[in-house]
Amino acid sequence: MMRLGALALGCASCRGDGTDGMQVAAIASCVRAIHRDAVFLKLIVEKADELKADIGSLRKAAVGAEYLPPALRAAMDARGIRLLQSYASADLGLIAYEIRALEGMILTKS
Repeated sequence: MMRLGALALGCASCRGDGTDGMQVAAIASCVRAIHRDAVFLKLIVEKADELKADIGSLRKAAVGAEYLPPALRAAMDARGIRLLQSYASADLGLIAYEIRALEGMILTKS
């Protein structure tokens, strides 16, 4: 759902397949935003640190599919990566999402 929306907006989109190193290389090439699950985003950032790769172009992340721990949000904020989360399912589509104010999840209308 997110990928199709990004494509409709004219964004480049690459699937999340491949190794952590390949993902880091793709981000280091000037990716500014990413949509992944929170744990995978954490793994990518850690891999970038291990490889000493500059992923400073990454400024925004939309995460979903799992719980977003406050410590992970704080760690990404400290790196200059703004996180927003959503909750969706294949059957129902988008159920709830955050906005920049971070005042909780907003339920979509059915």
